[in-house]
Amino acid sequence: MSDRPLSLVTGAAGFTGTHMVETLVRAGHRVRATDHPDALMRDDRLRGRFPSVIRGAGAEIIPADLTHLEGLRELLTDVDFVFHVAGLFSYSAPWETLYKINVEATRNLCEAIIAHRKSARVVVWGAGGIYATKPPGLLLEEPIDETGKQAPANRYLRSKWHQEQLVLDMHRYLGLQVSLIRPFTVYGPRGVYGGAQMIFQFAKTRRPRIPKNFTSRIPFSHVIDVCEAARYIAERNDTIGEAYNVVDDSSYSLAEIIRIISGTHGYRAYWVMPIPMWLVRQCAYVAGFCMRQICRITKQRPAIETQAVKLLGIDLWFSNEKLKSIGYVFRYPDVKIGLQETVKWYEQAGWL
Repeated sequence: MSDRPLSLVTGAAGFTGTHMVETLVRAGHRVRATDHPDALMRDDRLRGRFPSVIRGAGAEIIPADLTHLEGLRELLTDVDFVFHVAGLFSYSAPWETLYKINVEATRNLCEAIIAHRKSARVVVWGAGGIYATKPPGLLLEEPIDETGKQAPANRYLRSKWHQEQLVLDMHRYLGLQVSLIRPFTVYGPRGVYGGAQMIFQFAKTRRPRIPKNFTSRIPFSHVIDVCEAARYIAERNDTIGEAYNVVDDSSYSLAEIIRIISGTHGYRAYWVMPIPMWLVRQCAYVAGFCMRQICRITKQRPAIETQAVKLLGIDLWFSNEKLKSIGYVFRYPDVKIGLQETVKWYEQAGWL
């Protein structure tokens, strides 16, 4: 019998899942990795699947579809920690699909934990975007903490809100030992969507023009901090039933982020006259609609998703004080350093 803890990671072949596996291995855990059978067949950069990474990390791999109850007991045998990373991140997927994967599959997993491994500590991936924000063009006076009003702005975020309410109810009424993390714009090596799309767009843009009114802030979370924070939270008893923003100390505007990214290649960004945000949003919506039609044929993720356009121009500034108050120290407190390292990784991997 090993004295090393056994951790289950769901969605283990994905961008965050692979980093979660590596984080746990570095910390001395035995790791059981699970993902949909299709995700474990081969590496697929377009879909952000990297099963070779979890094989290389030495994890025990058990394929499973969490939307079905069959086989979940096997996943949980002797497990001490469960890191539920699995989910569908998509602003264009239909509500029925989002609810099935993000809510119903989570219910299946948590019911199985309660039935077969109730003592396990569980960390569930929420979403930072569930908070209510000000209308476009208005800046926040102070960062939003975990007590902020919740008003998810699109289908994806609503599914994550329902997921949160589900697991918190299971904690209150059924004794599930669960904590929630709420990451924001996760980026880092192997990222192919979310923050990565911005990096791909601007890292090699020569002389980018930035409207002077692009002053709304964008929050960031390095994937290493997301995974290390999840492990840190899981190993403490005073975090059970709590939710934590996982966001770095930065509060850069969209314009500043574009300048940082383009500057990684020595390109200089230039200010231009303000462009009405309604016009930017309308153009982005039209572009997103056209991309969605093309991607239905190519089966790729659109670079612009119409549901995400609603967030353009909205000031996003969030507090990480609750996480820091329990002693977590960020590896990447400033997104500037993390972005430089990430761009270098993409270059070395031949992705840029």
